[in-house]
Amino acid sequence: MPTISVITCVLPRNSAWLGEAWRSLETQSLPRGWEWEWLVQVDGPEALHWSVPENDPRISVERNDACRGPCVSRNMTLGRARGDILKVLDADDVLTSGQLAREVRVFTEFPDVGWVVSRCLDLLPGGLTVDHPVDLLEGPIPPGAVYDHWSAKLTLPVSPATLAIRRSPALTPVSYTH
Repeated sequence: MPTISVITCVLPRNSAWLGEAWRSLETQSLPRGWEWEWLVQVDGPEALHWSVPENDPRISVERNDACRGPCVSRNMTLGRARGDILKVLDADDVLTSGQLAREVRVFTEFPDVGWVVSRCLDLLPGGLTVDHPVDLLEGPIPPGAVYDHWSAKLTLPVSPATLAIRRSPALTPVSYTH
């Protein structure tokens, strides 16, 4: 069955928001025949401030022996991912309604698309959320557009915390030439 592997790296001190991230994932609807799995990688040995829902085989939680940082933790999680699509969900973010279905639709309808990004709802203390819109027009992003935007404005036009990418380009080594 086609699967989206949702990857979440969490520092134990920031794990209080995992319940909200979980609820936003649990309420996602997917096209017929698709499923999701949630791979949580705890960055360090401290205890979580969240109880993992019991008896849900879609959830896998593993822990680093020491704090390694979000990039290393996400990469460690890739070894457990079985999905055709890999999706980042930060521990302090929530998915917007229908987000996973939209991403599946794009990947299904446009086989040449390698990755997508979307709006992001960032959770803040006290239950507030901050919307991080995409600062590019909807549709295909021309090669170099993200870099050009960053170079001109020193901000990213998209949130890396919303990345969904096909498994193949995510795991294929890239060679750079100068």
